Amino acid sequence: MGVPTFKYKVWAFALGAAVGGLSGALFAGQVGFVNDQKFDVVTSVLFLCAVVLGGTGNKVGAILGGALVAYIPLRFTAIAEYKFLIFGAALVLIMIFRPAGLLPARQRLLAYGRTAYNKVLNKGHDGGASSAAEPALAATKGTEAKA
Repeated sequence: MGVPTFKYKVWAFALGAAVGGLSGALFAGQVGFVNDQKFDVVTSVLFLCAVVLGGTGNKVGAILGGALVAYIPLRFTAIAEYKFLIFGAALVLIMIFRPAGLLPARQRLLAYGRTAYNKVLNKGHDGGASSAAEPALAATKGTEAKA
């Protein structure tokens, strides 16, 4: 399609590295001392669990997942020592039964916006005939009924 994908991948990597470096600098400035004990594999898995649990591709879902991962062990101290087992089982169950997460991203909003835009464009030309985006809208409604 003529899009320079390598350039955009490099830009995405550079922007991600810049945001990560800035957040690391702010964290080090706040704490005063940084070592590698805070950044272990277990913490990375809990971050992954928070994102998958809430819903990938959705900011509100990731915030919800992070709140659940942080709140549940603090609220239920009796099961806090089993949090890795519980979140691992939850991660497997979510991946099997709700692969989009608890709060999935809404792709149908894009289809509605595209349909409305095409209707506005076509209304001036042929009196409001059906648009080319309606099959896409019907397809998203069909997948919505399955979930």
